[in-house]
Amino acid sequence: MKAAITNKDCIITAYGDHCTFFSRGGTLPEVFAELMGNQGGCSKGKGGSLHFYKKDSSGHGIVGAQVPLGCGLVFAQKHSNDESMTFALYGDGAANQEQLFEALDIYAHWKLPAILVCENNQYGKGIAEWRAKQSSRRSYLHEDIVPGLKVDGMDVLAVKQACKFVKECALKNVKK
Repeated sequence: MKAAITNKDCIITAYGDHCTFFSRGGTLPEVFAELMGNQGGCSKGKGGSLHFYKKDSSGHGIVGAQVPLGCGLVFAQKHSNDESMTFALYGDGAANQEQLFEALDIYAHWKLPAILVCENNQYGKGIAEWRAKQSSRRSYLHEDIVPGLKVDGMDVLAVKQACKFVKECALKNVKK
């Protein structure tokens, strides 16, 4: 993903945000200080392993909260006219939360230049997908509200191409 975006673009992610923080310029001393609850951490030791903050990327450990928080980031970006955007990553366990649908409606209605990424690993909070829902027919893309596509997250080149493609599409949508 990093190879397809600029430093002006923001990323807000959920659990496992250590690598995103580090790849966006965070330092190992900041990571370890945060994990140890030390004042020198990126969140002053108060975020633990779930809340790594940096101006252009942050991790937020509340399930599903990344998408509505991304609304605020991308709303500011839209009005800055610098062609930057936000990638809001959420897990499949958050895919059926009301806050996600409310945020999707805001994204679509205000034509916000955001990319929503569902990191679907077939588990939500340690519970297998098949145990957590009645139907196996659920779209994580929510195409009825916003357009989407499926990408194999294990294919680095596919992720890079997809990020380039969706960024271009989102920025065209904003200019309308």
